[in-house]
Amino acid sequence: GTYGGIGYATLAADGNSCTKQTIDAPILAHGTGTDWDNAYVGTPFLRKEGSTYYLSYYGRQASYPYSIGYATASAIGGAYIKYGSNPILSKSVSGWDSYWIGLHVIFKYGSTYVMIYEGNSVAGIIGAQMGIATSPDYNTWAKYSGNPVFIIDGYSTSAKSMPGLLIEGSDYYLYFNNDPGYYQCVHHTKVTDWLDRVCL
Repeated sequence: GTYGGIGYATLAADGNSCTKQTIDAPILAHGTGTDWDNAYVGTPFLRKEGSTYYLSYYGRQASYPYSIGYATASAIGGAYIKYGSNPILSKSVSGWDSYWIGLHVIFKYGSTYVMIYEGNSVAGIIGAQMGIATSPDYNTWAKYSGNPVFIIDGYSTSAKSMPGLLIEGSDYYLYFNNDPGYYQCVHHTKVTDWLDRVCL
């Protein structure tokens, strides 16, 4: 079957409630026909650069794998136009992200666009790790040769996934789900120095 679309809501000034702004139709729907995202779209990541909103998301056909694409609009509520050469990032042929890729964040570091994304070599979240891809133009992405860079270790014994990002001045902090044997918790790490080595 086909599932879902992407909508948005606005946060009240007191931060305690949200109001849906997309009641009748999503701002981004799944594709049709033989489109790469004809069965599902979800897990959006929204950023604004200049006067353009970039809505990246993962999508898929009736079966795995998920891939990542994006759409743009001049207003937060759309209309969003999908990039014509989607998907911009897909699973690898072999290795740690050879079954699926999914949740991600995208940001600009210097003149380079950076994507930190989760992936796995098997179905499900157990065993997931995170890697990086970079792009000069948002359209053509290259996976880092040292992936995965955020790996399962002695603390996160089941998965390291669900990236989020906080930027404070010139400092970049990566937040992620650190799963030590099924007891999920949120962890963060400063990645500014690491980004200098990889991207500049």
